[in-house]
Amino acid sequence: MNEKRNALFSVADKTGIVEDAKRLKALGFTIYGSKGSAKYLNENGVETIDLKEIVGGDPILGHRVATISRNLYAGLLADLNKPEDMEELEQLGIPVFHLAFVDFYPLKSEISREGSDMASVIEKTDVGGPMMVHACAKGRRIVACDFLDRKRVLDWLEEGEANKEEFLSELAAKAEIYVADYILSSGMYHGAGKYYGVIGEKVRDLRYGENPWQEAMGLFKIIGQDDPFGLDKIQWIEGNSGFINLTDFDGALQTLTHIVAAYYKNNLWQDMGFASDEQLPYLAIGVKHGNACGAAISATSPEDCLMKMIDGNLISIFGASVVTNFTITKELADMLIHYHAGETRRPLDVIVAPEIHDDALEILKRKSDKCKIGILPVLAKLDAESLDHSILIRKVRGGFMSQNNYDFVLDFDSKDIPRYGSNNILFGQDKMNIVLAWAICSTSNSNTIVLVKDQMLIGAGVGQKDRLECCHLAIEIAQKAGHIPFGSVACSDSFFPFPDGPEKLIAAGVKIIFTTSGSVGDKKTISLCEGTKTSLLMIPNEIGRMFYRH
Repeated sequence: MNEKRNALFSVADKTGIVEDAKRLKALGFTIYGSKGSAKYLNENGVETIDLKEIVGGDPILGHRVATISRNLYAGLLADLNKPEDMEELEQLGIPVFHLAFVDFYPLKSEISREGSDMASVIEKTDVGGPMMVHACAKGRRIVACDFLDRKRVLDWLEEGEANKEEFLSELAAKAEIYVADYILSSGMYHGAGKYYGVIGEKVRDLRYGENPWQEAMGLFKIIGQDDPFGLDKIQWIEGNSGFINLTDFDGALQTLTHIVAAYYKNNLWQDMGFASDEQLPYLAIGVKHGNACGAAISATSPEDCLMKMIDGNLISIFGASVVTNFTITKELADMLIHYHAGETRRPLDVIVAPEIHDDALEILKRKSDKCKIGILPVLAKLDAESLDHSILIRKVRGGFMSQNNYDFVLDFDSKDIPRYGSNNILFGQDKMNIVLAWAICSTSNSNTIVLVKDQMLIGAGVGQKDRLECCHLAIEIAQKAGHIPFGSVACSDSFFPFPDGPEKLIAAGVKIIFTTSGSVGDKKTISLCEGTKTSLLMIPNEIGRMFYRH
């Protein structure tokens, strides 16, 4: 197609615009540009008309007003399907714009920049860019405000403009959403906490909601965030995940990232016998109903890690969602499905790993895509910065609540963690057991008591109404699974109001208890542990209390 059409460039990031403009030239477009874009394109051999010819002069007020003018917006908003609009513009000598590549000043990065202030944020608040994009959306113009969309637009033009109305609607929707997100950022900044919101882009349809009769709108990525561990980054190779599947995976990811954050914070690579901090232990988490039902750490091998995760509770791991930080080979897949499963297969609902071999996939599959299998390569690269620091949001009737994420990291050297009892020296294996117990407990539903032994989860009393019942349940589950709690580590997600819970744990043979402090009964708990030579670590509730996850 070689009709006479006009294209507008107004971009702060000039990356790739010369090639883009040349492709448009080849399609018959005349190129216009805001002052900076026009100068850059002309200097690089692309004939470009400066917008000052349209808007009536160079930018004024220190570039605060550059593109805002009646003539420019007439060229963007005129109805291309109305002959009278086209005639009026021709009489006025105003060109019709058919396409616009526009981006905005980097407002969000300025807001988050250390040292920014009101003046610098205002300076980086774009007005002309969002106005142009909004006008293009209303005017049904070809508009791209996202760098990645420019290539899509050019390819579409060169390939014959198939499904034009549908494509224009898609571009208009994205343009309006990007403008809304930009303005929302400005409003939240100036509102200083009075206003809050996020805008999401659907990246995946879901099978259904929490139940088959509940329709799920889908998985949405928050615009403006590019989290390498975001659930939108999972490459699903088998089955279509549902609401619960992703919720379980998200919980497992919280547990994994807390383990690794504490691993680096406490230099546990040394305690595990590794030569450098570039070596991570093998990690596997099984999740069911939002809580870890199997979890293990191993410095030895992925086989050892999976064996310990499964052995933690052969009943609970049935139908679980499993996440690892290592590749699943054919041999490991066979272990997941058949190890201690008797004559039957162990059904699993979700399996996500950094890589899954093709021959392993054949073993893991279930009929009717009941096992959802995905790849997230970044799981092999977990590090000290992998924790999620984004705001947590919860829908409530008539609105929502928000709070900071749970990103506290256990530090054994902290002066805020006093130790009581006879064992004040923690060995490497003790630390790893405590870290695993703490990470699981931190990311489970309250109230929770977790028991860990030999770097594996052996029992958890989760979501009970009182902490004593949690202790009873954790011990009972461990014993029914064939474990002996003697010598294990216990973690409580909050303080013990009475010493009855610790009494129950100590009677079962628990040797180390990690909990928070802040109860009026703390002194009794401390006295009990000192009298029974049980090691007790306590951190103030206001510093280290773990997830409520209600």
